[in-house]
Amino acid sequence: MAALPASLKPADLPTPPKVALEVMQACSRDDCSNADLGVLAGRDPGFTAEALRIVNSAWFGFGQEVRTVAHAAVILGQQALRNLVLCIAVRDALKGVAIANIDTAGFWEDALRRAVAARLLAARCGHDPEEAFTAGLLQDFGLLVLFYLYPEPAVPWAQLRALDPAHRLARERELFPLDHAAMGQAVATQWELPGDLCAAIGAHHDDEQDGRPRLQVLLAAADWLAAVYECDAPGACLGRCRTLLGEWLTLGEDDIEQCLAALPAALEEAAGGLGLDTRAQPSFEELMRETNVTLAEQNLSYQELTLRLENTLRERDRLAAELDRELEQARQIQRALLPGPMPEGFPVAGINESARQLSGDFYDYFSLPGGEVFFCLGDVSGKGANAAILMSKVASLCRCLAKQMDDLPAMVATMNREITETSAHGMFVTLICGRYAPGTGDLILVNAGHLPALVLRPGEKPRLLKARGVPLGVLEDSVFEPDTCNLGGARLYLFSDGITEHRGADGELGLGGLMRLLVESWRAAPAEQLACVIDSLRSGAGEAQDDLTLLRLTGA
Repeated sequence: MAALPASLKPADLPTPPKVALEVMQACSRDDCSNADLGVLAGRDPGFTAEALRIVNSAWFGFGQEVRTVAHAAVILGQQALRNLVLCIAVRDALKGVAIANIDTAGFWEDALRRAVAARLLAARCGHDPEEAFTAGLLQDFGLLVLFYLYPEPAVPWAQLRALDPAHRLARERELFPLDHAAMGQAVATQWELPGDLCAAIGAHHDDEQDGRPRLQVLLAAADWLAAVYECDAPGACLGRCRTLLGEWLTLGEDDIEQCLAALPAALEEAAGGLGLDTRAQPSFEELMRETNVTLAEQNLSYQELTLRLENTLRERDRLAAELDRELEQARQIQRALLPGPMPEGFPVAGINESARQLSGDFYDYFSLPGGEVFFCLGDVSGKGANAAILMSKVASLCRCLAKQMDDLPAMVATMNREITETSAHGMFVTLICGRYAPGTGDLILVNAGHLPALVLRPGEKPRLLKARGVPLGVLEDSVFEPDTCNLGGARLYLFSDGITEHRGADGELGLGGLMRLLVESWRAAPAEQLACVIDSLRSGAGEAQDDLTLLRLTGA
């Protein structure tokens, strides 16, 4: 038995009328005569009248009128009389007491349903039906006491009632210091009821009922049988009920359904005998018909949901295919912005491998009317469609303005003002561009926030031409300082951060790793060398996380 909380005293528990308690205790003694019972009951005319009313009701169906409690003891036997008195005591223990958050009439209807279920099951299992009925009426009385003693938390009883017995018990244990079984056992012990009855009330929710005392198992089974009419998922509850009653009581489905079918009429009869008000009871057939309709509606809803999901998936696939087509078209447009095949001996070559379908990197090179060669490489912040659109704009500006403006720093400043004015907030472009004179080897270079340009000449230390201006799109009035040098016998390499930040098995490549790859492939033709570097990055590593762009200018 679970111990009562320290704050709760036995005197706090409800008690039956004094006469009822005396009669119950007297019925449990071997030396108590029927005449003695009559004397005890006669001390409370109201109690005597109620007991005789029930004995003479259609519930018992005696052919002769019973006029005294002693006579009732003769006809019923003292044990049956004790059970009857106990029913009255349970019914009246909290009579007239306002209990928050619980429909007491509904509670007693459910308690009576469990009592009737226990009696129906007992009749099939060779147990005393009246003892089972009394125990069934008392088995959940502890819940009423819990609501009486603990008005907070304010959880409506209807929420608990809608759950099956197992889930209801778990929820009770979250809300109250102890569950209704433990509280019911405490009340029964306080009333000095027989030990087997107290034990059955306290243990009827044990996880394992197989092999336990018959009365305890009957109460556990009655709880599930009655729950079919009470919980909000009767179909699922019925399936569980059939399984448990088959295991505990070896009852077949026919026996279980016969008990369920008999419950409504038996409940109404018992309610009339005990003077309890109940609602009109649906028949088992009506309950199952309503359950089947609900299941059909749920199945229909499930089919509709499945159909909607299938349609949504088809629409998703259609849109994905359409998006793939559009992305491929955008990719083709991007590729068209890159320079096409150049005459043999052209000093510039480039390569771009995008991490996604669309690239935020770009490069370009072409001959200018005066014989110089213009080249550029840029990297747009971010990835995806936004970066690709801005990339296309910057690449077009480069090609257009380079053909119209000889002053390279002024050209970059013009591009910066245009991008700052029109690009989305927070987006910018790192750009490095230059003009190269093949006849003299002279080079002018502007680096706007990009990685350093790398100059490699055999026998000399590498030279880095670092940025001397901020990225485009950051400050409208930025000034861009140029670098100049002569590339006679040297090579100039431009690259995006996807190259130097690429991670392989040995970690990040870095500038030193790039120079190593360039030296290893030094003898290769321009396009072949660039492809060799990209292949080295691809081999033995996972998918690239950023675009890979590399450009080579070979000095005369």
